[in-house]
Amino acid sequence: LVKCHEVRTHLDSAAQADYDVSLAPGPGPEGLTPRALEDRARSLRGVAARLLGRAALRAQGLRPHSAQLPPVQPLPQLRILEAETGLRTHLSKGSPSEWAPFEGHWWHVRQQRRVCEIRASALTWSAYFDDSAMGPTRVSEQGELLMDLAGQTYMGTLEENEEGGRLVWSDGDCWIRGPESEEEAEEDGHGDPGPKEEFEQRARYVEG
Repeated sequence: LVKCHEVRTHLDSAAQADYDVSLAPGPGPEGLTPRALEDRARSLRGVAARLLGRAALRAQGLRPHSAQLPPVQPLPQLRILEAETGLRTHLSKGSPSEWAPFEGHWWHVRQQRRVCEIRASALTWSAYFDDSAMGPTRVSEQGELLMDLAGQTYMGTLEENEEGGRLVWSDGDCWIRGPESEEEAEEDGHGDPGPKEEFEQRARYVEG
């Protein structure tokens, strides 16, 4: 029993050091002298033996001490990952203050489908939209949104109003701000106009 207690005490006291050694970057074998290589191999064999010892204790229903792990970091939002990787996201030219008036979820009036989201100088297209022909997007000195598509530049003029604003494009298209997803655009189920119906009313008003 004394020996088992001593073994467990040794395993517990070495837990943090073994964890730190396993994560510490080290030079490759080619950068070590024969003596340093032997010492490193002995150290790693010791770590492996203590790992087996802790596994044996757990198999007997005992709970050896564990190393103190760093605090868990929350996962980043999918939108941030898309912006960092460029996945369907165009990192646009201009400062955040220039893009602030255009932020939101934009819907095509005639198609009544979400086109994109503009957030923090990044424009992320919705899944159904083919953005393969898209070029840089930027804000002009006059405050219009300039978008290159298939070799042509289109200008969108922002018109703010009580309904959340609209973007009127030089080719005749019109976008208005709407809900984040089509699921959120359904009726609320209580007889009152839900976001979808309100959006359709706004779209008919804009077209009219």
